[in-house]
This record gives sequence, structure tokens and C-alpha cells, in this order.
Amino acid sequence: MAFSEGLVGSNEGIRKPYVTGANKDGLAAQQDVTQNTATIMSNLQACNTRFANATAGSGLSDNRGKYWAWGSESMSLFSTIVPPTSTQYKWGQCRFGCEGCGAGSSDHANITNATSNHPGGCNVLMGDGSVRFIKSSLAMNIWWALGSKGGNEVVSADSF
Repeated sequence: MAFSEGLVGSNEGIRKPYVTGANKDGLAAQQDVTQNTATIMSNLQACNTRFANATAGSGLSDNRGKYWAWGSESMSLFSTIVPPTSTQYKWGQCRFGCEGCGAGSSDHANITNATSNHPGGCNVLMGDGSVRFIKSSLAMNIWWALGSKGGNEVVSADSF
């Protein structure tokens, strides 16, 4: 996958699903899900907990996509860790090691989710130039496989 939809931050300092995120100290930046799934799952839960309690000026980030030309992780890129517009992980991005950063701190998020206002998923641009609608109900391991060639998985088109 090359690109996905991503809802832009609200810049309002108010926690909103999919457009705001969380900053959390103390998380390991291990993002290869094939190498350490337990760490990834632990990080996702920590991001959920932090997002639920984050406030403006204390762990809430709300500027995703604001400076898209920067090319930084949460401004114009995404990761294939959390399935698109997940109902389990409703934050748009999570940045590690920056818990005290202000609301404008989405730029170097470690996990940036594909998000959309489309019900049930989002559109992604595939490496061959085609655009596919990927369902939110997609199994997490299929999303991981779509985002990497490292595991040598063969993913059938009817899986997503």
C-alpha cells in the first residue's frame, strides 16, 4: 500500500475519535509486528488508555495532517498496525516519548492510523496504482500482511 485516507486533526484541543491522538511516554518503538506482537499489542492498549485520559496540553495531539508537505509520519503518512477506522482503537495517531508535548505534536507519531468518514473502512492506494476500499472489520494480521512484504505472506484479494 502506498497511501490511505486520513482524517485531519481538529486543532481544537478537544478529544475526538479518529482526528485526535495521544502522546505516551515509556513505550517501546518496536513497530515490526512480525518480530514482537506482544509489544505491539501492549503499546496499542497503552495508547488507548492515554487517549481516554488525554487533555489539551497533557498528552492530546490534534494537528494530524495540518502540515502535510512536511512528509512526517502523522502529517502525510500512515502505518499498517491498526486496521482502518478501527472501532477498538479510535485515536488517529499515537506518539511515544512525548507525553508532555502540546496539542500540536502529531508530527512524529509512531503509529498513525488510516481513517475515514466512510462507514466501515477507508480507501487505500495500492502499489500498482489501484484504489481499494479496505473494511474496518479486516483481521489485524491481514492488515499487517498487506503493509509489509517482510513476512512473505500471500494475501488473497477476497481477504480484504
